[in-house]
Amino acid sequence: MGSKTCLWGDPDSPAQCNFVGVCDHLKGWCRCPAGWAGDDCNTRKRRPCSQKHRHGGFEPYDKPANLSEPRQLMSGCAGLCDEDIGYCMCDTQYRFGHEFAPVDAPPGSPPVKRGRPQGFHCQPSVEEHGNPSFGDNPPEELWGAEGWCQADEPSHLCPCILDGRGGPFCMGYTEMMCPNQCNGHGECNLGFCKCHDGWWGQDCAYRTPGTLWSPGLQEGERPWIKDLVHTPASKDPEPGATRKRPRIYVYELPALYNAWMLQYRPDKGTCVHRMFDDANGTRWVDEWLYAVEPGLHEAMLQSEHRTLDPEEADYFYIPVYTSCYIYPIHGFSDSPYFHSAYGIPRVYGAVNMLIEVYQWIRTHHPYWERNQGRDHIILQSHDEGSCWLPAVLRNATLLTHWGRTDMGHRSNTGFGSDNYTQLVE
Repeated sequence: MGSKTCLWGDPDSPAQCNFVGVCDHLKGWCRCPAGWAGDDCNTRKRRPCSQKHRHGGFEPYDKPANLSEPRQLMSGCAGLCDEDIGYCMCDTQYRFGHEFAPVDAPPGSPPVKRGRPQGFHCQPSVEEHGNPSFGDNPPEELWGAEGWCQADEPSHLCPCILDGRGGPFCMGYTEMMCPNQCNGHGECNLGFCKCHDGWWGQDCAYRTPGTLWSPGLQEGERPWIKDLVHTPASKDPEPGATRKRPRIYVYELPALYNAWMLQYRPDKGTCVHRMFDDANGTRWVDEWLYAVEPGLHEAMLQSEHRTLDPEEADYFYIPVYTSCYIYPIHGFSDSPYFHSAYGIPRVYGAVNMLIEVYQWIRTHHPYWERNQGRDHIILQSHDEGSCWLPAVLRNATLLTHWGRTDMGHRSNTGFGSDNYTQLVE
């Protein structure tokens, strides 16, 4: 991301970010959704539906597992894999199979046919040659005449846990969850906002020059999101209005560090503080602390203390989703690694993720040096709190629910996967 690749008002620049991403019109780089990468979102970033086993290692989803040892499947696909997000769908050979857009279609084109999702819950117990496979379902429950992928009213129901899907047979469409619901000026794609023309940013709060403020979808075709959209910073200030202090700038990070974690989640109910039911009603998810990451991020985006101008900010919020990464992303497929390898403790990848974010902020903005990071806010909401926060971020203002004062991380008093000094073979 060294040179500017998208500039507003320049017809010769790739301002559309390959038609899949959103241009940051201040910095001149593209924010890309899952499945795409690069400064202009022109590079494919595939995430296969691989299988992870208890004894370490991954196997491609299109090859049978070696069952010589007892193993535990974490993810896999015997159907058709959506390699943008690593999600298993019914294959095209069945009536309710998923059919992707043609290979010569423009990037980001919708599928020709939206089939039923299988996810990781609905996988066969026997492969086509009769050998034991990695799932729990008899094949006829999935592909038989009354199966999930074949019948109008299947006798076996797979869990409808892909965000945006609903109804008894997972063929209905619902609103997807995005922070601030894209300010009503964008389309939500599993946590990533694809902003409408004239709007940009992680929640489409920014306007390009010449774009006048206007009500969003919440005032028109999607009234069910009205109570979820609140963006004072996006509006023109009232004459004589007094701005609230402190002013907080929410960093526009690459989507890999937040939105991709939502796009990769295997279950729409994990790592979110709210979601939508089949009737597009809001269902709040507040049973566990990991969901606070998108919740606090949304609160910062909607706050009357938010500023869109980092030059006037008193504080800087870093919206990085490490809790979403360590659960449920880590262990359900074979990427992202964050400079680590498969079979590693989840802490290794999460620490490297944080170091990447720190380096990105210092490369693209000058504000860390202003107070050596003390005016930067970062949330650590997982089992070990801030105990394994990398040293380069220790100056920041930490928000965490606890800090261990008992025995150390190697004592087995905490979660085993958070032993950040264990050796990896």
